[in-house]
Amino acid sequence: MNDFLTKSKIKMCSARKNRSGFTLVELIVAMAISTIVMGVIITVTVLMYQSYDANTQQATAQNLAVLTMQKVKDSVRYSPSVAIYDDTTAASGATGTLVYYDSTKNGIDIGSTTYLQGAFKGYTCNFDFSNNDTTHNNLLGITITINDNKGKPVFSTTGSVYLMNGNVADHSTVAKNHQMVITYS
Repeated sequence: MNDFLTKSKIKMCSARKNRSGFTLVELIVAMAISTIVMGVIITVTVLMYQSYDANTQQATAQNLAVLTMQKVKDSVRYSPSVAIYDDTTAASGATGTLVYYDSTKNGIDIGSTTYLQGAFKGYTCNFDFSNNDTTHNNLLGITITINDNKGKPVFSTTGSVYLMNGNVADHSTVAKNHQMVITYS
């Protein structure tokens, strides 16, 4: 019997030496290396997504600002008069077509039409208007700032439009209040 146990032990020892597989230490090292590699991959993926999201937001804001600027310029270019007011309340008694950002419609109200309705979802639009030519009163300065839903400016553009047949009357009392409106007839 003793002889049998000795032979069994020898067979087991030789079987262990020939057995292929991983030790516990090797498995732990492999798992640690895999965890580090996965962490790097996830970090790079998250950074790429954040960069893509920021670039998309910037491009959307830029498109909204450029389209809005062009529409406002086209709307007032041939009007005989443009009046600048601090906000829609100040312009309530004015005659003519009102131009302003309507947050309830997420668009630019120009008269009875809302331009780019719904396109401003997640954004707001601020207007600053000014009379850029006090000598002739026919150059309307326009600054359009597109903000994200937290109020942080994402894109801003400035331009001016020469009024072919009219002049600019500045009725605003606060410089750069960002909620300015204009009326034109």
